[in-house]
Amino acid sequence: MAQPSQLSPSLIQKGEAKPVSPEVASGAQAPQPAAQKPLPAPPASMAQPEVAPTLAGSVFDDLAIPDTIPRALISFRAPVQLTEELRLMAFETRRPKQDLLTEFLSEGLKRWKAVRTRRAR
Repeated sequence: MAQPSQLSPSLIQKGEAKPVSPEVASGAQAPQPAAQKPLPAPPASMAQPEVAPTLAGSVFDDLAIPDTIPRALISFRAPVQLTEELRLMAFETRRPKQDLLTEFLSEGLKRWKAVRTRRAR
């Protein structure tokens, strides 16, 4: 036989809980909020005008800023000691780690190319 539910319909259901002050939560009845009226629609004069699709496309094309230096994400693990030294260098020089790593990589590639051309002779 099923027992009748002892839950009161006045209990708060999931998703309906509202924060209250400790005085109210201790036993005093919480004040019931007044029924909120729906906000009136804004007047027609405030409505945003529709923009023609051909005009919008040309406006955004003119505003696009070209990426002067295309970049790629290169992920690798560095030893902890090097990472700490890089962090310290970035702090002292006030340059981002990205700029420092890009500079180191470009210098290393230049040295490698120079060594490669010397060996090819």
